[in-house]
Amino acid sequence: MKNRLAAAFAALLLGTGLLVAAPAPADAATPTGKVAIKTQRMAKATLNGTQLGWYNAGQTLTLKCYARGQAVSGYYSPWLPNGGLDDLWYKTSDNGFVADVDINTNSNDPVTPACTDPFTTAPNPSIAGTAAVGQVLRAVPGTWDPAATFKYQWLLAGAAVTGASGPTWTPPATALGKTVSVRVTGSRPGFATTTRTSGATAALQRGTITTVQPVITGVPAPGLTVTVNPGAWNPKPATFTYQWRRNGAAIAGATAASYKVAATDTGTDLTAVVTGTVTGYNTATSVSAPVRAGKQFTAAPNPSISGGLDVGNRLTAVVGAWNPKPAFAYQWLRNGAPIAGATTTTYVLTNADAGRAISFRVTGTLSGYATAVRTSNALTTRSLLGPAPTPVFRGYPAAGQTLTALAGTWGPGAVSLNYQWLRNGAPIAGATSTTLALNSSHVGARISVRVTGTRAGFIPATRTSVASTVTASTAGMRPYKLPFPRGKAYSILQGPAEHARGILPEYNKHAVDFGTGTGAPITASASGLVVFSGRGSTGEIQVRIDHGDNRCTQYSHLNSTTISAGTPIQQGQLLGYSGQTGIASGPHLHWNVVYCDSQISREVPNSVEMGTTYRVGAIATSQNG
Repeated sequence: MKNRLAAAFAALLLGTGLLVAAPAPADAATPTGKVAIKTQRMAKATLNGTQLGWYNAGQTLTLKCYARGQAVSGYYSPWLPNGGLDDLWYKTSDNGFVADVDINTNSNDPVTPACTDPFTTAPNPSIAGTAAVGQVLRAVPGTWDPAATFKYQWLLAGAAVTGASGPTWTPPATALGKTVSVRVTGSRPGFATTTRTSGATAALQRGTITTVQPVITGVPAPGLTVTVNPGAWNPKPATFTYQWRRNGAAIAGATAASYKVAATDTGTDLTAVVTGTVTGYNTATSVSAPVRAGKQFTAAPNPSISGGLDVGNRLTAVVGAWNPKPAFAYQWLRNGAPIAGATTTTYVLTNADAGRAISFRVTGTLSGYATAVRTSNALTTRSLLGPAPTPVFRGYPAAGQTLTALAGTWGPGAVSLNYQWLRNGAPIAGATSTTLALNSSHVGARISVRVTGTRAGFIPATRTSVASTVTASTAGMRPYKLPFPRGKAYSILQGPAEHARGILPEYNKHAVDFGTGTGAPITASASGLVVFSGRGSTGEIQVRIDHGDNRCTQYSHLNSTTISAGTPIQQGQLLGYSGQTGIASGPHLHWNVVYCDSQISREVPNSVEMGTTYRVGAIATSQNG
């Protein structure tokens, strides 16, 4: 028959981190093994490894860490209470000895730290990109299990680079010849913060200067001066050098940015070779297009352009009267650079032109005459507004109810917003505020709201909400629909009754858990404004939507989101996909209606499909969308 220790008591003072061990009973055999720190009550409550063993009364042990919310066996105690006593059972390594130790949790915030798990997978990162000065390098953390939040530190020849703490880094010229590595630190609530370092790159090579083709300006006629403009190189060289050429051969002494055309140049093609140097980069060279030297045109006016300056408008260029009349070549320019394919006298503005300076260049060539290049004045187009989200409205679309438009966050900067409510697509006279009071005259009509954003220097943008049909009453309507697409059916894992008896009931007592599996589409239960989209305090990915009256719906443990904070969202619109991020025993959706300001559970999520009954095991089929 195995010997057993009678219950021996000790106290753990969490405020001081001390465990006082009681002596073994006198009739117990002397144990020969150390205490195995594996408990039946809290699987992760452990002592420092050097302190395992048996101790006399009055001796103290320090708890290495403690864990709340651990699964237990043999006792119903899923959560270590804030105050009171909770038991831990320690087994010796031989003879089946058991010691019963009491824990006194007198503090809600004990000094003893919480236990953490190691990451199952935490690979060394790698570096993507070309190991050269001026080239963007990108840290690739690899796949961590479970998913982690990352911090970065770039290293140059093994030493941390001040300020280089993002997922990408561009080595400066001072890094030439040195190796680069990156240190990635992964963290997640409940897991041990872990750091991994990549291998080093090869020694950084010289960078490559991005060049543009230089442009020769001026009339290449004998006695006149032409000048070459290098254009915008990246990075900008500290110095440029020049060499003019005649029919491809270097002209002796012609090494400045300007060149005075000689009589012997008549009938030849002049080009300019521009060379740029930047510390840490390879020397770069670019050659201009040739210009033909010859007599000067009697008339060669600058062209003009006309047309609207909004995206989608057509611009037209007028070359003017040249004398004598040459052959023309045309090129539209965006901020001075050629626009690919834009080589006629008309051009339709695209999104790429918004906020840019647009001009037109004409080149005239005629045998015996100097090539002439003329450029119009530039016209600056208006920029596009953005973001410019599609609005939604909240409220019941029923007679006697009031609808409220939610425009979301527009930009850039301060954008003026104007509202117009629509009935069957036509403006409702005088309905230009953010709200619309519905009456019997609206019954049967489809109501929507149109929002127009304006800002000086920008193209006005208009967005229109989805329309809803107005009913005579709110009969059969509920504030919410189930948070997944119409026709989808999921079982209820826990309902309000279970959450009211569980962990942190004030925050979860009205919540519902749906067994969705991983990757199921999750949709908005009601229209509103997204006020949060990201990771919560325990690492879960969460979306929170404000529906007015301090009422928010909360969608937790998502695998990913498709919506950002500040965006209006329509009932039934996709907001993300289910998962098991944060503290979760398996993939599911945690759905809750909370007070927006405190996130305390507010009310049972009352939906058309389920009413207020959410029984464990019931199958919920959505009518959302």
